[in-house]
Amino acid sequence: MEETKNDGVPSLDSAYRKLSPLTVPKQGRFQKAEPIGLSALIASPERKKIHVEDVNREAEGLYLREMAMLRNFSDIEGVPRLEEGRVVDVDSETGLKRYEIEMEKVEGKTLRELRLTPENAVMILHRVGEIAGKIFGKGYIYNDFKPENIMISEEQGKTKVWLIDFNTTQEHVNGKIESHSGTRTYAPPEKFKPDGIVDARSDIYSLTAVIAERMGATLADTFFTSGNKSPEIARRYEVDSLAQIIMPDKLRVFLVWNLSPDPGYRCQDWSEFLVYLGLVNDVNVSADEFYDKISSRPSVP
Repeated sequence: MEETKNDGVPSLDSAYRKLSPLTVPKQGRFQKAEPIGLSALIASPERKKIHVEDVNREAEGLYLREMAMLRNFSDIEGVPRLEEGRVVDVDSETGLKRYEIEMEKVEGKTLRELRLTPENAVMILHRVGEIAGKIFGKGYIYNDFKPENIMISEEQGKTKVWLIDFNTTQEHVNGKIESHSGTRTYAPPEKFKPDGIVDARSDIYSLTAVIAERMGATLADTFFTSGNKSPEIARRYEVDSLAQIIMPDKLRVFLVWNLSPDPGYRCQDWSEFLVYLGLVNDVNVSADEFYDKISSRPSVP
C-alpha cells in the first residue's frame, strides 16, 4: 500500500514499494525497492521535485528506462511530461545514486474513483485510444490498462484525460511484444497462454474491460488451460451484464465486440478502434447498420 498524505498526494516514500530489509556495510539498514512508474508520482503544489534514493541496481535501470520513454512521449498530449530527471548525488563509498525527478503536475481523479456515464465512457475511450495509438506509433505498447492508470482532470472548465505509469510499457517488434506483464484483472485471454500473441489488440481488450467495469459490468472467473499445465485463473467481464446497463445499443455492441476472447474478432489496431468508436457517436448510422459493419468484418489471425 502506498503511503499517502492527508491531501491525497503520494508522499516521498511512495516513489518505491518497500520490500525486505537490506543491510549495506557502513550505512546501516536500507530497504530493497521496487519502483513504481515515475509518471505515477504526482508532486504536491509545494514540492514539485521528488528525490529518490536508489539502493537497488535494478531500480536504477528501470528509472533510467522510463525517463527515456517519457522524454520520447513528451509531445503526446495526455502523458505527464518529465521536466527534469537527473542524478544530484553519488555516494563516494557505495556508488549509490540519488535522483531528482520533476514531473508535470496533474491534479484529478483516477477512474477507480469514478462511475462512468455512457457519454463519459465514449469520451475517455476516444481520448485514451488516441494516446495509446500515438505511443504505439513511437514503437511501444502500453501494456497495463487499469482504472488507477487513467486520470481525469479539469483545466479551465475543460475535461482532460491522462494516461500515467509506464512501468510495464514495452517496445514492440512488428507490432508485438513478448512480455505478458500487466494487471491480471484486466488482462485478455492471450496473456495467460505461453504462446499467446500480445499486441495492440490486447491493450484494446484491457482498455475496454476497464471502461466496462467503471460503467457497472460484473466480473466472472474464467479458466484458461495451457497444455498439460494447471489452469490459470483469469478475470474477464461478464458481457451479459452489459445488457443490464442503460446505454446506447451501439456502445454496448462496441464494448462486447472488443471484449471478445479471440483477438482476431476485436478491433485490430488503434486506428480501427477510433474509426468504429466514431460510428458509435454518428447519428446517421443506426444500431443495425453498426452491427452489420462489425459482423461483416473477417476475423484476423
